Amino acid sequence: MQEISSLKETKPSILKLNRFDYRPFAAFFATLAFYLILAIICRKYPFGTFSTSISDLAAQYAPFLSMYRNRMDLVPDANNFLSSLMYSFDLGLGGNYMSTFGYYLASPLNLLFRFFDSSFIEGFVLILMILKMSFASAFMCMFMGIRAKDKNSWYPVLFGILYAFSSYATAFLFSIMWLDGYMLLPLILYFTEVFILKDKKAGLILSLLVLFLSNYYIAYMVGIYSFLYLLVRMFYLGQFKEIKKGIKKIVRFILIAVFDAMMLCVMLIPVGLNTLTNADPTSSSNKSHFVTYNLKEILDHLFLGMDGDFGDVMPSNLPWFFVSTLITFLIVLFFVSKTTKTFDKILYGLCIVGVYLSTAVIFFDVAWQVFDSPNWFWHRHSFVFIPLFMIIASKVYEELKNVTRKELLISAVILIGLLFISQASGGMKDDKIFLFNLGMLVSVFVLLFLINKPTWSKDFEDMPQIMPFLLGVIICFEVVYLQPLASNNISTMTLFTGRADQYKESIIAMQDLADVQVLTAQQNHAFRAENETISDYGKTNYLQEHPNMFGGFHGTTFFNSSSNKSLHRFLKQLGYQVNYNYFAMSYSYTAPDSDAFLSIGAMTTMREYSDSVYIADDQFGIGYHFYANKNVLPLAFAADGKAADFDFYQLEKMTTDKNYFAFRNLWFKSLFPEQFTEDYFITVPDEYVAEPVVTNGMMINDDLTTMTEILRKDMTSEELEAVGEEDSSAKNKDSLGLEDNASEEAGKNAVKYYRTNKDLPIYVEFKMTAPVDGEFYFNLSVPHTYNEFLLYVNNIQISHASEGTFFSEIFRLGTFKAGDEVTVTVKADAKSFTYLSYDFGYVDFAKFDSQFGGIDRSKVTVNEAVDGYVNLTSNIADGDMVITTVPYEKGWTLLIDGKETEIIPYQNAFIAFDVPSGTHTCELKFIAPGFKAGAAVSCVGLLGMIAFVIVDRKKKKENA
Repeated sequence: MQEISSLKETKPSILKLNRFDYRPFAAFFATLAFYLILAIICRKYPFGTFSTSISDLAAQYAPFLSMYRNRMDLVPDANNFLSSLMYSFDLGLGGNYMSTFGYYLASPLNLLFRFFDSSFIEGFVLILMILKMSFASAFMCMFMGIRAKDKNSWYPVLFGILYAFSSYATAFLFSIMWLDGYMLLPLILYFTEVFILKDKKAGLILSLLVLFLSNYYIAYMVGIYSFLYLLVRMFYLGQFKEIKKGIKKIVRFILIAVFDAMMLCVMLIPVGLNTLTNADPTSSSNKSHFVTYNLKEILDHLFLGMDGDFGDVMPSNLPWFFVSTLITFLIVLFFVSKTTKTFDKILYGLCIVGVYLSTAVIFFDVAWQVFDSPNWFWHRHSFVFIPLFMIIASKVYEELKNVTRKELLISAVILIGLLFISQASGGMKDDKIFLFNLGMLVSVFVLLFLINKPTWSKDFEDMPQIMPFLLGVIICFEVVYLQPLASNNISTMTLFTGRADQYKESIIAMQDLADVQVLTAQQNHAFRAENETISDYGKTNYLQEHPNMFGGFHGTTFFNSSSNKSLHRFLKQLGYQVNYNYFAMSYSYTAPDSDAFLSIGAMTTMREYSDSVYIADDQFGIGYHFYANKNVLPLAFAADGKAADFDFYQLEKMTTDKNYFAFRNLWFKSLFPEQFTEDYFITVPDEYVAEPVVTNGMMINDDLTTMTEILRKDMTSEELEAVGEEDSSAKNKDSLGLEDNASEEAGKNAVKYYRTNKDLPIYVEFKMTAPVDGEFYFNLSVPHTYNEFLLYVNNIQISHASEGTFFSEIFRLGTFKAGDEVTVTVKADAKSFTYLSYDFGYVDFAKFDSQFGGIDRSKVTVNEAVDGYVNLTSNIADGDMVITTVPYEKGWTLLIDGKETEIIPYQNAFIAFDVPSGTHTCELKFIAPGFKAGAAVSCVGLLGMIAFVIVDRKKKKENA
């Protein structure tokens, strides 16, 4: 190979023959091979048994892809074509499909899933990861190739591989919906460079169009960076000397981006409106620091590997800047070497300062993320700066022959010093990672030192070609193998979170049962089925998130940032597992009244469920049992006209005993006052319940000032934190629910246990003797949200909560005989554990069945219910209203006998309406808000782009 520093005429490279550049193909296939080797070594499915599903991939991306795959086989209703495309009853109880598609599913590569079954989801996401990173490598090679002085150099191939294996990619490979932006960034920079140098725009138009289509959220970040790149690059090349020409080029770039975005507004406007109207209703006031981190804190991010577990490192993580030891070394050398022009040092030094400010200063960091404060992954835009680091590294690498050995040594000493500081300061806690980095720094220094050698003896005349190749081999070994190994608990490829083969079997089992579930649901006029999502039950439940999307049936469970927050607030009152910002809701237990209301006619569970119809077990022995409910309401039914007046959110205002069981009796009495006159959900009397037994916990009563005030007065802030005192301002404020107004008073009434031995968890045991045979439930109420805990029933784990995540819940304990002793144990491995009240309860099925049997379910007939369209026939009496369990949101239109009529949301959560007595035809149709306006803007954008291209080409010819 030719020397990189040579600016003389050289022979054509083997990678660039007949004017066709083969280097991007070399980068693509090398990256593809490296990822396949890594997958085989790590035994990732389908090359082994281990899963790639972690975090959001398991909770959202994989099930949404499965839903997308199922929708590919659906034939839209010709009469309601648009409605069926824009709405899905698979999104929890039902929701606007546009938002989910625009954020999670719009990548063109997802269409490849059409050739696979949903049970192959683990294999498909691995294919997506490898394909996207291989294209990312090829595109980075193209970009570095156009920036290189020597157009035949091999190093763009290496830099492409390094980009595909950066620390950002290693950490966030599971975020497959972000990878399109990561992949397309260097391609857009390549075409931006072509636009700057050659004034060609076709590639820029197409690449930006694909970017905006693939993921609007990441596209925003890439768009900002590409524009900044345009400005800095034009300034560097002196294209602002003729200010008018420079401004014209900038305006043309902006017009291309704007027209591209406008052409996609048919999707982007509905997605944007849905995102804004379903914004996070919570906010945290714990923003006392203007700068989120200092340079000392991020030292370990400049080196190979990352200490810590996924759950500890990823929340509020520091930006992922490390690419490879070579890139880090060359950046330091760039500023040390006298071969670097002073102008370049100043310009790129300012750029690096801008990188720091863009991630460290809260305002700038949030601005990069569409002015949305991330609730989990911070600095997710940090990948856009990797091309800057590579440009800086390439500049000094191309001048390596002119760098002195002293400058190489100084750079090595600086980096080794920073490495020792990182370990001494605690950022790099693992000695193994420290030694990896020390070894890599020495290796890179030695190889660059040898590459820098001006002359070699005749016996070693091939060394100038061998040394760069050896450097490439060692660096590839570092990023492909050492980097994931040194980040074992964070890297998607090396983090082992489960068995993919068992995950696949769970999906197949759910698909097999789905047909039976749907059939059973239809037979009893139900619309939905569900899977009880307990955390454990002696066997792993792989489908806790969105089981219906894998099974192909309508469900309730949902986790999505654009979820219907008002709906999830409603479900919170029923004691389902709802998280603090209403993003997620799990079908955490089955019960006759809530199942009946939500039209859940069948369910799978890993436990027995009494007073229901047993159907079957799964074929794999996973532990799924299938049951059919005896009593269920259809998707729409007649209820008392005053039902909407019931105070459904009264529990949020309570500051003492939040009895969710008593509330449910009142709720059903409000819906059907003539039928439900007796309580069916019975709170277990006190004589059957023992006092809680606490281990390793000390209760401090706030009224006993002689204890607490003296303790607090003499304790330092660190000591207060150690016993569990927390800054109340750090709690997320909720603008949707009412707990914030009551939580301070409820906190005074709450029981709070402080951990006395920091090496042991707090244990709280609640015991009950079953007074009757049947299903038993446990309600644990808190002033706001739970502390961290695991919950066991007779030593079997059934639930969990992380700190500040979930509201008060109801837990189904199982079926017991009269006289059985039931122990509910809370294991809190936290500083403290707080609860407001607790209750044991059971269902009197005889009372519920007899009263439910009095409901006339023939008053409303559901003729048709498909995505985005519901057709009903009503024949109700005066004083009644129609309540549906179709979630209420903007976009629905109600037609009664063809005439548009007002929707009256039931408890601000479900579609309900008044209808005159007698027989009437009622229709509900959904069109996503903003679709019509978006379609109009898209047409304008398309016409504008055509006009721009024609006018721009005409002006070019005139100026030629």
